[in-house]
Amino acid sequence: MKFSFNQLKKQPGFAMALNFTIMLVVYMISRWVFYAMNSQYFPDVTFSDMITMSWGGLRFDISALCYLNLLCIAMQFVPLKLRHTVKYQRIVKIIFLTVNIVGIVVNAADIVYFEFGGRRTTWMIFSEFGGESNLGRIFLNSITNYWQVWIFGIAMISAIAFLYYNPIKQDRAKDDYPPAKVYYPVHCAIFLLALLLTIAGSRGGLSLKMHPLRQDSAELYCNQPLEAAIVLNTPFTMITTAHKHGYKDPKFFKNDEIINFFLESREKRIKNIGPEDVSQLIDLNAASEEFINNFLNNNFKKFDLKEFFGDQYDTFIQKIFENFKEPSDFSNIKIWKISPNVNEEVLKYCIRRIS
Repeated sequence: MKFSFNQLKKQPGFAMALNFTIMLVVYMISRWVFYAMNSQYFPDVTFSDMITMSWGGLRFDISALCYLNLLCIAMQFVPLKLRHTVKYQRIVKIIFLTVNIVGIVVNAADIVYFEFGGRRTTWMIFSEFGGESNLGRIFLNSITNYWQVWIFGIAMISAIAFLYYNPIKQDRAKDDYPPAKVYYPVHCAIFLLALLLTIAGSRGGLSLKMHPLRQDSAELYCNQPLEAAIVLNTPFTMITTAHKHGYKDPKFFKNDEIINFFLESREKRIKNIGPEDVSQLIDLNAASEEFINNFLNNNFKKFDLKEFFGDQYDTFIQKIFENFKEPSDFSNIKIWKISPNVNEEVLKYCIRRIS
């Protein structure tokens, strides 16, 4: 049994699982530090609530770490004997520490940034601060004003560097491997199992009926939307929003541009009204006066048709009547509905009183 465990400790996959667990502990500690530093914003959170949110947050921690360490997981479980060399493991260690140090830094930075943003940081921060020219000054001020957070971050980085488990102390002898017909089938099966667990971890489960974890999924474990920041971690929120685009300027017209465009196109729209533009006639001959007045007040309270058309008002009305050679028995009030392509900017309905 002792020999089997010693062999297990030399497996790269075992090392990956152990280092992954260490990162889970670091993220959990970061969650409690995040709450402690921002407790004034969560006055109703109890110790029991923190336990619940920490348990739910574990799913988001696993998901974030699966995304961050995807390359390392693949390198440590791929069925190649090259994994059992010192140089290979040194490369894996560099990659592992690099990506996870970045994760620790952004997680620690959010302990401070939450006070100003009221939420976990997303990928949009790059567009929000894209025009800033004094980022260096902001960084230096954050170190001075929030030195406790930076000490915590440095402590966590030092911890994962010190606790990192390297399974290979020296290159494995060629005759120390199992036969190829045993080594490759076994390690291929382990690789597929690791792949399945990684997919499950990143999605938050394997059920086909569930969607992958999203930021709003965190609200399942808290009482108020703001508390979702405790459940989440910053690497997760940044990774899951990396594909989203920031706010795009719709390039609205300026006031003078709108007026010029409207005045230039108004006469053209009126002259081009044809039979195909008059789509429907609503006959309110039998409607009561109360209903008609209510309709007019609700739909045209701030709309003056004559003021809208100005000098072209009579021309517009004449164009409409030319399309009805044999009108039926009209009452005193008629409502004409014009298709949107006639005057889609403003006019939706045309009202005409016939004396």
